[in-house]
Amino acid sequence: MKTIYYCYPEGRHRALTMSYDDGREADRRLINIFNKSGIRGSFHLNGGLLGRNDRIPADDVAELYKGHEISAHTLTHPTIARCPITMVAQQIIEDRKILEGLAGYPVRGMSYPNGCDSMCLICNAMVSEQAIRTIVSSSSTSIFSAGL
Repeated sequence: MKTIYYCYPEGRHRALTMSYDDGREADRRLINIFNKSGIRGSFHLNGGLLGRNDRIPADDVAELYKGHEISAHTLTHPTIARCPITMVAQQIIEDRKILEGLAGYPVRGMSYPNGCDSMCLICNAMVSEQAIRTIVSSSSTSIFSAGL
Protein backbone atom coordinates (compact mmCIF):
# COMPACT_ATOMS: atom_id res chain seq x y z
CA MET A 1 0.00 0.00 0.00
CA LYS A 2 1.34 3.39 -1.00
CA THR A 3 1.84 5.83 1.89
CA ILE A 4 1.15 9.51 1.25
CA TYR A 5 2.49 12.12 3.65
CA TYR A 6 0.95 15.56 3.76
CA CYS A 7 2.90 18.55 4.97
CA TYR A 8 2.94 22.29 4.52
CA PRO A 9 5.81 24.48 3.31
CA GLU A 10 8.98 24.32 5.42
CA GLY A 11 7.72 21.09 7.07
CA ARG A 12 5.01 22.81 9.09
CA HIS A 13 2.23 20.66 10.51
CA ARG A 14 -0.52 23.28 10.58
CA ALA A 15 -1.86 25.92 8.24
CA LEU A 16 -4.07 28.96 8.58
CA THR A 17 -6.65 29.09 5.81
CA MET A 18 -8.12 32.43 4.76
CA SER A 19 -11.00 32.03 2.32
CA TYR A 20 -13.24 34.76 0.90
CA ASP A 21 -16.10 34.66 -1.59
CA ASP A 22 -17.56 36.86 -4.31
CA GLY A 23 -14.71 39.22 -5.27
CA ARG A 24 -16.10 42.37 -3.67
CA GLU A 25 -14.41 45.78 -3.58
CA ALA A 26 -13.67 45.18 0.13
CA ASP A 27 -11.09 42.61 -1.05
CA ARG A 28 -8.78 45.51 -1.98
CA ARG A 29 -8.38 46.58 1.64
CA LEU A 30 -8.20 42.99 2.89
CA ILE A 31 -5.51 42.01 0.37
CA ASN A 32 -3.50 45.10 1.29
CA ILE A 33 -3.56 43.99 4.94
CA PHE A 34 -2.71 40.40 3.96
CA ASN A 35 0.20 41.50 1.76
CA LYS A 36 1.67 43.69 4.51
CA SER A 37 1.33 40.82 6.99
CA GLY A 38 2.64 38.03 4.75
CA ILE A 39 -0.72 36.23 4.76
CA ARG A 40 -2.06 34.48 1.68
CA GLY A 41 -5.71 33.78 0.96
CA SER A 42 -8.03 31.95 -1.38
CA PHE A 43 -10.50 34.19 -3.18
CA HIS A 44 -13.52 32.49 -4.74
CA LEU A 45 -14.72 34.61 -7.67
CA ASN A 46 -17.76 34.62 -9.96
CA GLY A 47 -16.43 35.24 -13.47
CA GLY A 48 -19.84 36.23 -14.81
CA LEU A 49 -20.36 38.92 -12.17
CA LEU A 50 -16.98 40.66 -12.29
CA GLY A 51 -17.36 44.44 -12.59
CA ARG A 52 -21.03 44.47 -11.55
CA ASN A 53 -22.23 46.41 -8.51
CA ASP A 54 -19.39 46.29 -5.98
CA ARG A 55 -17.53 43.38 -7.64
CA ILE A 56 -13.89 43.65 -8.69
CA PRO A 57 -13.58 44.43 -12.44
CA ALA A 58 -12.12 41.66 -14.61
CA ASP A 59 -9.22 43.92 -15.63
CA ASP A 60 -8.08 44.15 -11.98
CA VAL A 61 -8.23 40.45 -11.08
CA ALA A 62 -4.71 39.30 -12.06
CA GLU A 63 -2.87 42.16 -10.36
CA LEU A 64 -5.08 42.45 -7.26
CA TYR A 65 -5.03 38.74 -6.41
CA LYS A 66 -1.37 38.21 -7.38
CA GLY A 67 0.27 35.95 -4.80
CA HIS A 68 -3.10 34.64 -3.60
CA GLU A 69 -5.22 31.77 -4.91
CA ILE A 70 -7.98 32.61 -7.38
CA SER A 71 -10.65 29.97 -7.08
CA ALA A 72 -13.98 29.21 -8.81
CA HIS A 73 -17.31 30.11 -7.19
CA THR A 74 -19.67 29.50 -10.17
CA LEU A 75 -20.30 31.86 -13.04
CA THR A 76 -23.31 33.76 -11.64
CA HIS A 77 -23.64 32.61 -7.98
CA PRO A 78 -26.85 30.54 -8.23
CA THR A 79 -28.28 28.61 -5.30
CA ILE A 80 -27.06 25.12 -6.20
CA ALA A 81 -29.98 23.30 -4.55
CA ARG A 82 -32.37 25.01 -7.00
CA CYS A 83 -30.43 24.23 -10.19
CA PRO A 84 -30.41 21.22 -12.49
CA ILE A 85 -27.12 19.38 -12.24
CA THR A 86 -26.23 20.15 -15.86
CA MET A 87 -26.54 23.87 -15.12
CA VAL A 88 -24.35 23.50 -12.04
CA ALA A 89 -21.65 21.77 -14.06
CA GLN A 90 -21.85 24.47 -16.75
CA GLN A 91 -21.64 27.22 -14.11
CA ILE A 92 -18.49 25.69 -12.65
CA ILE A 93 -16.74 24.97 -15.94
CA GLU A 94 -17.52 28.38 -17.49
CA ASP A 95 -16.43 30.20 -14.33
CA ARG A 96 -13.17 28.30 -14.33
CA LYS A 97 -12.50 29.14 -17.99
CA ILE A 98 -12.96 32.88 -17.38
CA LEU A 99 -10.87 32.88 -14.20
CA GLU A 100 -8.04 30.90 -15.80
CA GLY A 101 -7.95 33.41 -18.63
CA LEU A 102 -7.62 36.26 -16.14
CA ALA A 103 -5.26 34.54 -13.69
CA GLY A 104 -2.99 33.00 -16.30
CA TYR A 105 -2.80 29.67 -14.46
CA PRO A 106 -5.07 26.64 -13.85
CA VAL A 107 -7.83 27.37 -11.34
CA ARG A 108 -8.06 24.30 -9.15
CA GLY A 109 -10.03 25.45 -6.11
CA MET A 110 -13.80 25.80 -5.81
CA SER A 111 -16.31 27.05 -3.26
CA TYR A 112 -20.03 26.47 -3.80
CA PRO A 113 -22.16 29.60 -3.36
CA ASN A 114 -24.89 29.66 -0.71
CA GLY A 115 -23.69 26.40 0.83
CA CYS A 116 -24.62 23.00 -0.54
CA ASP A 117 -25.95 19.59 0.31
CA SER A 118 -25.52 16.12 -1.18
CA MET A 119 -25.73 17.58 -4.70
CA CYS A 120 -22.26 18.97 -4.08
CA LEU A 121 -20.91 15.44 -3.93
CA ILE A 122 -22.46 14.67 -7.30
CA CYS A 123 -21.06 17.87 -8.80
CA ASN A 124 -17.68 17.10 -7.27
CA ALA A 125 -17.60 13.79 -9.11
CA MET A 126 -18.60 15.52 -12.35
CA VAL A 127 -16.03 18.28 -12.19
CA SER A 128 -13.16 16.10 -10.97
CA GLU A 129 -12.53 15.35 -14.62
CA GLN A 130 -12.17 19.11 -15.11
CA ALA A 131 -9.30 19.18 -12.57
CA ILE A 132 -11.00 21.01 -9.72
CA ARG A 133 -8.65 20.11 -6.85
CA THR A 134 -10.67 21.08 -3.79
CA ILE A 135 -14.29 22.04 -3.35
CA VAL A 136 -15.40 23.82 -0.21
CA SER A 137 -18.96 24.26 1.01
CA SER A 138 -19.60 27.63 2.61
CA SER A 139 -22.32 26.09 4.79
CA SER A 140 -19.99 23.81 6.73
CA THR A 141 -16.37 23.09 7.42
CA SER A 142 -16.41 20.09 5.08
CA ILE A 143 -13.87 19.93 2.30
CA PHE A 144 -14.52 17.63 -0.62
CA SER A 145 -11.44 16.42 -2.46
CA ALA A 146 -11.68 15.68 -6.15
CA GLY A 147 -9.04 13.01 -5.73
CA LEU A 148 -6.41 14.64 -7.91
